[in-house]
Amino acid sequence: MVVFFPFQKPVNPFLDEIEPYFDGEFIFDHYYNSHLYKNIDVVHLHWPEILFDSKLPTENQIQDFKLHFTQWKAKYKIAYTFHNLKPHTSSCKHYKDLYKFIALNVNVVVHFGKTSIIEFKKSYSESLADNVVIEHPLYLNTSNNVTQKTAKAYFGLNLKAKVVLVFGEVRTRKEQKLILQTFKKLRIRKKVLLVPTMRKFRLKNDLGWKIAAIYNKLRFTFFNLKLKYILSNSVVDSQQIQYYFNAADVVFIPRTNALNSGVLYMAARFNKKIVAPSTGNIGEVAESLKQKTFKTHDTNAISNAIKETLIDENPASIYEMTILKMHPKNVAQKHFELYNSLVE
Repeated sequence: MVVFFPFQKPVNPFLDEIEPYFDGEFIFDHYYNSHLYKNIDVVHLHWPEILFDSKLPTENQIQDFKLHFTQWKAKYKIAYTFHNLKPHTSSCKHYKDLYKFIALNVNVVVHFGKTSIIEFKKSYSESLADNVVIEHPLYLNTSNNVTQKTAKAYFGLNLKAKVVLVFGEVRTRKEQKLILQTFKKLRIRKKVLLVPTMRKFRLKNDLGWKIAAIYNKLRFTFFNLKLKYILSNSVVDSQQIQYYFNAADVVFIPRTNALNSGVLYMAARFNKKIVAPSTGNIGEVAESLKQKTFKTHDTNAISNAIKETLIDENPASIYEMTILKMHPKNVAQKHFELYNSLVE
């Protein structure tokens, strides 16, 4: 079984997790190089924007991709994993058209939960594709060999600190506000907010961009001077991930408008308690794992959920609940069975 992924291997290690267990071959290359491979069985699309290395495509590039897609359709079966309804960083017309074109022309769409099937059908009611659920794999390749004591010491904290981790890029000003206001209202001693990738958003004011930028820098520095905040805006090295998650006492996912979040599966890999929005597959999976979810932007309610999670001394083991169903080996097998059903 040979599966062609029409993009360079992504930064997200999602596919790295299942590839070693797959009974066949994964090929990663630009979509326009597909003619170099003669033994392809299935083409599998993931995030549409990475077809163009996450750069805004031109109209000519979109048309070129559609031509290649039509050629694939005549020879292969095409699968598409539905990660999100739209790109995280752009809402340009080309991307909107690209998402729709793919959704309406693939043979099968893979989802991480039942919720996204509902969202997909709502957005693309004309699609004739089959819809299947295959669980997102745990990130088991991520190192996990430091203790919580060592991890907290890495950030200059003692073991008694109550660490709330927000992992992954904080993409919008709205998310940033939700995080900071929720944490401010959290009534618990020795609390610490740990955010490795908090973008320094420009402020909408009349002072001019340069003054606003200086204000933002000072504001960011002020938070880090307070022992309750450890904020940065940096890329986290793969070997550092274990320090962030092992230092955490709870993982807070603020993605209120997202369909999926890989942070949930990274938290499960480290057996960390989660507080997440009830929306999308995020809420569906979190609730199935008996984790607290929130339905509104009420920061009082969210901070109370985080507090209850922090003081819970007998939490369910998320790792034990996910290790079988979401083990990369089992996820790889389900993909193999799906591909086989397509080419039979």
